[in-house]
Amino acid sequence: MNRTLAITAVTFIAALCYFSAFISYGINLDDEGTILYQIERTLDGQTPYIDFHIGYTPATFYLHAALMKVFGVSVIPVRWLLALANSVALAGLAAIAARVAVWWIAPVP
Repeated sequence: MNRTLAITAVTFIAALCYFSAFISYGINLDDEGTILYQIERTLDGQTPYIDFHIGYTPATFYLHAALMKVFGVSVIPVRWLLALANSVALAGLAAIAARVAVWWIAPVP
């Protein structure tokens, strides 16, 4: 295993451990509650931008609605997907940094 792959894997695992600590955290009604309600409206068959206003791309709502269809209406699958996406993004940054920076500083971004 080369150093870049090892740094990327360790960064991904560390980030996933960190973000998974917030999976069962309480809910922020102002922001998260609104988005979850819009996802539920999408799940119920309404169309983003036509039936209600959204601040994100429609694919986000369709993806999360599909998660809720499979796993039930819950914030947990949505947060797991967010934790995975954030972990992949951080691992990608570490992989890029590992190619151009000193190995020990690569996971810092």
